[in-house]
Formats: sequence, C-alpha cells, structure tokens
Amino acid sequence: MRILFTFAGGSGHLEPLLPIARAARSAGHEIAFVGRPWMVPKVEALGFVAFAAGSDLGLTPKRLPLASIDVERDMRAAGLGFGGRIARERAADLLPVCGAWQPDLLVCEELDVGAMVIAERLALPHATV
Repeated sequence: MRILFTFAGGSGHLEPLLPIARAARSAGHEIAFVGRPWMVPKVEALGFVAFAAGSDLGLTPKRLPLASIDVERDMRAAGLGFGGRIARERAADLLPVCGAWQPDLLVCEELDVGAMVIAERLALPHATV
C-alpha cells in the first residue's frame, strides 16, 4: 500500500506523523510525505521520500517557546491561515502529487485542510492525526 503523509506546518506538525509512518514502513508499506518546501530536506534527512506543496510565503521558521493559551487567537490563526490561504495553496499543489505518486491512503495532520479536501475530491481514504 502507498501511504502519503501530509502536514501543513513545521516540525511540530511533522513529528506526530513519524511514529505512524515508521510503523507503516516497517510493515512493508511504501511511504512518502508532503510538506511545505522548507520542510522537504528535513523529511528526506529522516529517510523518507518528500514532495513540496504550498509555499513558504511569510514563513520564518524558528522554534519559539510555547505560547500562552489564547483560544480566540489560535482559532483566528488556524481559520485564516491553515483553513484559508495555506489550504488553497496546498490543495492546488497536492492534486498533481497525488496524480503522479498514486497513493492508496492519505494520513493528514489535523491542520492540513487542503490535503483533506483533495482526499475527498479524489475519493481517497484518509485519516487525520
């Protein structure tokens, strides 16, 4: 089975997918990832095939201390960013990746809305982590 793991952000979005991807690879499945362009070399360094989708527009990747809980701020950021521009860009780029790589299953991190839309459009089984 070909399993395409998708994530819309940085390392914090990738890391929850890694144990599942490693277990699937150990079970004999073919694994690839789709992330933002700046994350492709990081995924490849972990030994996985990686494709880019979306842009790095406005992104300055850096690790920051955990922010205080602010539900309203977080919902605005998720809705406008991950549910808007990022989702549209990723969906547009993910469609040809799926056409070329032909996954049997998409495993999406929880904020990769664009990948979920493409899975629905292509009638691909998908799960959200």
